[in-house]
Amino acid sequence: MTPLPEANSPAAAAKTEYKKALEICYASSRQYAGTRGAKNCDALSRQINQKELSFQAEQANLPDQALRALVSYRNINQVYARVLLLTDDISKKADAMREERDRLEYYRSLAPNEKWTIELPKDDDLHRHSTEIKIPALPIGNYLLMIGTAEDMSGKNNAFASQRMSVTNLALLTRETSYTKTTYLAVHRNTGNPLANIDYETYLKTWDYRSNQYKDQRLSEGKTDKNGMFEAPAPKDQYGNLKVVIKNGKDRYEHNDYLRQDGEYTEYDRHQTFFFTDRAIYRPGQTVFFKGITLLLKPNNQHEVAVGQATTVTLYDANHQEAAKLDLKTNEYGSFNGKFVLPSNLLNGSFSLSSAYGSANFQVEEYKRPKFAVSFEPIKGSYRLSESITAKGNAKAFAGNNIDGATVKYRVVRTASFPWWGWWCWWRIPDAASNALEIEQGSTTTDADGNFSVTFTALPDLTLDPTQKPQYTYQIIADVTDINGETRSQPANVEVGYVSLLVNADISDNFNQRKPDAVIGISSTNLSGQPEAASLNIVVYELQQPKRLLRPRLWQRPDKFLMTEPDFVRYFPNDVYDNEDNYATWKRGETLLDKNINTATDSTINLSSLRAAKVGKYVLEITGKDKFGEKVTWKKLFTLYDPSDSKMPETALLWSIMDKTTLEPAETALLAYGSSAKDAKIWIEISRNQTDIRHEWLSASESLQQLSKKYPKIGAGALAYAWHRYASTASNSKPIP
Repeated sequence: MTPLPEANSPAAAAKTEYKKALEICYASSRQYAGTRGAKNCDALSRQINQKELSFQAEQANLPDQALRALVSYRNINQVYARVLLLTDDISKKADAMREERDRLEYYRSLAPNEKWTIELPKDDDLHRHSTEIKIPALPIGNYLLMIGTAEDMSGKNNAFASQRMSVTNLALLTRETSYTKTTYLAVHRNTGNPLANIDYETYLKTWDYRSNQYKDQRLSEGKTDKNGMFEAPAPKDQYGNLKVVIKNGKDRYEHNDYLRQDGEYTEYDRHQTFFFTDRAIYRPGQTVFFKGITLLLKPNNQHEVAVGQATTVTLYDANHQEAAKLDLKTNEYGSFNGKFVLPSNLLNGSFSLSSAYGSANFQVEEYKRPKFAVSFEPIKGSYRLSESITAKGNAKAFAGNNIDGATVKYRVVRTASFPWWGWWCWWRIPDAASNALEIEQGSTTTDADGNFSVTFTALPDLTLDPTQKPQYTYQIIADVTDINGETRSQPANVEVGYVSLLVNADISDNFNQRKPDAVIGISSTNLSGQPEAASLNIVVYELQQPKRLLRPRLWQRPDKFLMTEPDFVRYFPNDVYDNEDNYATWKRGETLLDKNINTATDSTINLSSLRAAKVGKYVLEITGKDKFGEKVTWKKLFTLYDPSDSKMPETALLWSIMDKTTLEPAETALLAYGSSAKDAKIWIEISRNQTDIRHEWLSASESLQQLSKKYPKIGAGALAYAWHRYASTASNSKPIP
């Protein structure tokens, strides 16, 4: 049977569709009782009426603060919830049970620490819905949250779901620093401050075949350093699930990782050969001229050419059988060259040149060299749907003469797409699809100049909603056959839509207020990308950011709400309630620029007026009309920042930008970083060849900070920085070649 659609799909948006389907099923079952169709209707009725329940909760939560979970449900109005403290004895007994159903029955038999009833928001549309629930504050420990439609949590003929979770002040940041070890940072889950001198232990979880359960084999133990850091080296030839435990008094947190098998991996010098051939395709019997360059690759990236390196180059046929070989030696530049005559009696296909340190493929085919080519002229101007469009093409020989009198067979295939109009209208992009459809076919001949034309009507797909502004691609495929029987094919695309103009601005996501050149490019084109002059209005205005400091959503936005917004904010001050994290819902602030231009004469605009503006979130909006009078709007959200100013450009848990996308050796780079959180700290780590050069905690309390550093030339590496606050982690890195 066809699966039921998801809650956010267009089918689910039609609230009455399931009810209509149910009425049809009931009526059909009564009218055609006992038939196969009636039985199928009964099965569909049961599926539509079936109760469904699931939930998501954070794996680790802060103690003595309200918790929350996202409950997804269908055909349910009330559920029961239980929280059970998983003591060491309970966990040990449950883990010894092989079957999950036995563990659940054991948990159900125990007295819960908390239990309550939840009245879910009612909606009789038979669709899936979701809502966020509040869970009572809990002390430090490990817990099991159970939610079900039966008060005793029985699963028989009832909907039931459960999840383990921990309540702790501890958190871990991890980074694999080499093939043999992983670095961990122990931090406070809420403040992000490093936890120095606390206990850590690492275990390898191995399967014990005698007891039929996992056993913990201790690998290491110790205390974190002043930065809260410790390393977990990998033992030789070990692999499997790694358990990392940090403890601070009664507080304990477990982190599961994976242990690499290559614990004794050591980097070493190695050779690599790069092959070059004079062509990519050959005929049987032709000569292949090749050249190779062999490099000596060293772990510190100080590579050099391999001089005097003996090498054997082998020619393999399409069946990877040896056809010939040459013994060669590299010269003072690390290169060698040679040639092979291709056999004429072998199967054509993919041949290869191979040595001990590299290989290259090429094709061997009985091909006929083409004598002419087909091309289409660029599609200029704008067109409307249902309008006649003519595309012009030409067939010309490589010798320069025109291909006249050639037969041209063509067909036109239509496909639809929904172009991206900017961050502000993401919700307008539907899931609807339009299958490719051939709307025109025919034939013609080339004239004395080798020219031909294809005329067709740009028919739209009437099953698509015009208000969604679909854009249609009409692909013309022309097959041209000359008087000698040679055929060349060439496609060409014509773009047509309900709006015939595309506008754009060359502005990045982050705009530096102190940038010397504040000029950006403005373009207007037809849907095929050809320039199209237009009169445009360009506006830059500020967006009013939320005052609350929000962390990213942990799950999808619920479509139903149990808590009021004031109650939600009181219990979860750093979490998103509805859509306040969506830029499209933010109120418009001060307008900084309002200018009219015509792209026939102006293709740039100067944003120097932004130098006097306050840092923050801004929108550049372009509006205009196409030649048919249809309104066109394009918006770009960007962050205006000043790397020399201490003011944060946006209300964010972590914001950072680097003045260079990549760093050259011995080059100085500036990292601007900051947080809107009070007393926030950021971990900065600079490494080369998987070896730390510098690492430290830096303050980023409610301000933007700068870090300027010159990077020595000691091999490839990276600048990495990480942050943890309000049980949320963010990180970034920049490569150093």
